[in-house]
Amino acid sequence: SGTHDQCVTNLNSTGADGYNLDAFYDYLQRNQLKAMVTEFGAGQDQKSCREAMNKFLTYLQDHAVKQNNFGFAGWTVWS
Repeated sequence: SGTHDQCVTNLNSTGADGYNLDAFYDYLQRNQLKAMVTEFGAGQDQKSCREAMNKFLTYLQDHAVKQNNFGFAGWTVWS
C-alpha cells in the first residue's frame, strides 16, 4: 500500500496485512464479477517492492477477464 518501507512479496498472504488475492479472485469467480484495481502502491525498499509489484501485476494479468465473465478487467496508475 505504500505505507510501509518493506513490501510483502508472498501473494498468498492473508489477513489485514496480506494480499488476500486468491480469496478475492474466488469471490469474483463465484459471483461472476469483474474488478478494476483503482489504486495500489509500494514502499521504499527497492528490492522487496520491485518483486512485489512485478508479482502483483503478473497476477492481475494471469487472472484477467479474458474469455471468462469474471476476473480483473484492468488497473489504473497515477503518481
